[in-house]
Amino acid sequence: MKKKYLIMIAILVTVSSSLGCQSKNVAEGEKNKYKNGTYEAKTDAGTEGFHSEATLKISNNKISDVQWKIVDQNGRVFDKTYEEVYPNSALYQQQCRSDYKGAITYGPKLIQTQDIDKVDAVSGATWSYNKFVEVVSKALDKAEK
Repeated sequence: MKKKYLIMIAILVTVSSSLGCQSKNVAEGEKNKYKNGTYEAKTDAGTEGFHSEATLKISNNKISDVQWKIVDQNGRVFDKTYEEVYPNSALYQQQCRSDYKGAITYGPKLIQTQDIDKVDAVSGATWSYNKFVEVVSKALDKAEK
């Protein structure tokens, strides 16, 4: 009886060790998802006339820097002062503020999570979120191994 328990324990230890190694290998594969380098992407303007541009830096196979911007049809960059474009619309001004508030968080969140799918939209800032996801996904496609 004692011999059976020892065999069962040996089998469990072997299976546990194998699973632990497998998890480590999967995790290592995830860590090395991207090639080191600098990757740029640009989206089309679409019907609204705004396009996005992104530059991602990958160091040690990880996203280490994210620079991105939204640009209107006149070449003006969407920033914290963009609400000036809509002097007679309190609604659009507020939307600009909300989208800018979200836009400045998306790059740092991507660096933190290392996964575009783990960057969540900020409430009221889905327009800038969609622009971010579109352009960054294009750059990440270039960086994948």
